[in-house]
Amino acid sequence: MRVEWQRFIKESYGLESNAAFSLLHAGENRTYVVHTPNQKLVIRHYRNRFSLREIHGEISWMNAMLKFINVPEVLPNKNGSLVTSFRLDENTNHYFVTFQYIDGSEISQPDGSNYETLGEIMSRLHEGSEQVLKNSSTDWPGYQRPYYRQKEVLAQSLQQLTKASFLSKTEKEFAVTIADRLDRFMKKVKLGPTLFVHGDVHFGNILEMDNQWYLLDFDECGFSCKEFDIGVPRIHLIASGKSKVWWPFLKRGYREDGLHENNVRAGTALRLFYMAGKIPLRLDMKPIQSRPNEFINRYLRFIKEELEGEIIY
Repeated sequence: MRVEWQRFIKESYGLESNAAFSLLHAGENRTYVVHTPNQKLVIRHYRNRFSLREIHGEISWMNAMLKFINVPEVLPNKNGSLVTSFRLDENTNHYFVTFQYIDGSEISQPDGSNYETLGEIMSRLHEGSEQVLKNSSTDWPGYQRPYYRQKEVLAQSLQQLTKASFLSKTEKEFAVTIADRLDRFMKKVKLGPTLFVHGDVHFGNILEMDNQWYLLDFDECGFSCKEFDIGVPRIHLIASGKSKVWWPFLKRGYREDGLHENNVRAGTALRLFYMAGKIPLRLDMKPIQSRPNEFINRYLRFIKEELEGEIIY
């Protein structure tokens, strides 16, 4: 983190002058751990694609979800604001949010009971979101989050893929074919109603502390169907090659008879196509820079397998 940003954050949050910053994660946003003599904090620096209203929407959902699941507390700055803005120039603001540091452990080798618990957490999140929306006014900041609608996800992602200069003509044609097949498949299923989705639930975003699980990283949250959200841990299972073993446990933990296989396949495939469409927009991220087409082709292959039912659970 830049020295001037560190100084600004120390002043904004009243931190000691010797507070040290270390990079924790450089993914969608850059996340740092701040070490002070008395405590640790987590600071997130948001990418420019996130508006101030969207960030406040994310925080609103985190605070609302505290009634249903464990999430890190969002900490205010000295002025009482939950978002701290650094004005770089007339056209550029950098936004920072500080979170409670969860001194927990990762679940690096999840077993069946862990996947069942993950399913339970997702169920509580979705059920809780229905209650929150039912009791919220139309001007509640939580509504300022993206909507992952089927037609928009397909159209916008396909547009990004077909204009990507690093993809060959054959690769682009394959993307068009997959989009068409996915569109036809989606017309045969009936997905769940629109609700709040975390957008990135997997064990990399879970920490266990004092026998309690904490769900982290709400920066992909928004609105879609439950199948779109459940698609994320399913994708991780597909990628690990262990879906046959662990998927039934996650499904059992979710505790819903209406979680039909074809609906979940459709939601998973839609989430994969969304991920593929984001790759051309993330060429500034080092893991993607050298081989973006490999990520895209892998996602498209997973979609093909989901739609054809080649992966059996």
